[in-house]
Amino acid sequence: MILFISVIHVLTALLLIVVVLLQDAKGGGAFGIGGGGGSNQILSSTGTANFLVNLTRGLAVLFAATSITLTYMTTTHTGSVTDSYVPPAATKAAVPAAAPTVPKAPSPKKGK
Repeated sequence: MILFISVIHVLTALLLIVVVLLQDAKGGGAFGIGGGGGSNQILSSTGTANFLVNLTRGLAVLFAATSITLTYMTTTHTGSVTDSYVPPAATKAAVPAAAPTVPKAPSPKKGK
């Protein structure tokens, strides 16, 4: 299921890029789609602009929906990472052993 939604997500993203690049602020389109004709035709200047605007909105909604769905599906719902933490077993505090005493070497005698 995640693979299917991922493929739809990627295709939607690519289509969204293409549709946005086709749009022009003046309604002409980046690749010259549209042009002359009446405003009631689908590929006329305003017809193409309206169609591309509606297509962009639809693709943006689909992209957002697949993003949210993929985020929800890939998130683990197990709680905190510290829920499964098991502290180490308590042991008696070891009494530090006394430092071993090293016998002093006899000091050399002076004057002999």
